[in-house]
Amino acid sequence: MTQTQQGPPARPAKKLSRPLVYGLIAIVLCAFGYKVFEIVTWNPNYVVQVFDANLLKLRAEEQHVFLIGLRCPPRDDKALGTEASKFTSDLVLNRYIRIETDRKERSDANWILAYVFVKRGDNEIFLNRELLRRGYAWHEPEAPNLKYRKVLDEAEAEAKRNKVGVWSPDFKEPGK
Repeated sequence: MTQTQQGPPARPAKKLSRPLVYGLIAIVLCAFGYKVFEIVTWNPNYVVQVFDANLLKLRAEEQHVFLIGLRCPPRDDKALGTEASKFTSDLVLNRYIRIETDRKERSDANWILAYVFVKRGDNEIFLNRELLRRGYAWHEPEAPNLKYRKVLDEAEAEAKRNKVGVWSPDFKEPGK
């Protein structure tokens, strides 16, 4: 008869309790979920300053955004510049915006040239258009950035018809 050689008896593996396993899984998922949430919700297009109605500063790397197709009275123009800048500030300051660029994405000063959109309730407001529609700016299309030219032309035409803002008979353009 042959004897089989056996080693010491095997120890039974320690089992982790189910609550401990579920707890560890929950911790890992929460940590992972939080990081994913942070990545998905981080938006660099957060406006931290409004210089003029058509010039914004973003949180991300302190980028500056210049609204395409607009010339606005400067902020220090008491007649309309202050009001136009306040309108922009009320709409976008300390808020996230959506930016669309056109064919030329940067100015010579390295500012982002953009069409700016901001959510208000269920609506998205097109800031470039709204400034023109309210008469807070003149439309100055500049090739190659003509993506929304027709929309912006129509907004300016509405302000002219309504004689508001820069189209008001009482408005005197600064420096002219």
